[in-house]
Amino acid sequence: MTEPSKEVNLTPKEVAARLKVSEKTLSTWRQSGEGPRFFYANPSTRSSPRYPLSEIEAIENKLLNHN
Repeated sequence: MTEPSKEVNLTPKEVAARLKVSEKTLSTWRQSGEGPRFFYANPSTRSSPRYPLSEIEAIENKLLNHN
């Protein structure tokens, strides 16, 4: 039996607020294979996308270091 991941995962609404983009933009990125890495909480129906917090923090750090 594998141990459940302790990684915190964010909803599209949470990510959109953190990155200051719309949820529609996140959806467009998912469909085009761009943007932050994500997974579906319910893969059989491809619903409930989730974003690992570590991925979002890495993007935030990258953006901060470029300014």
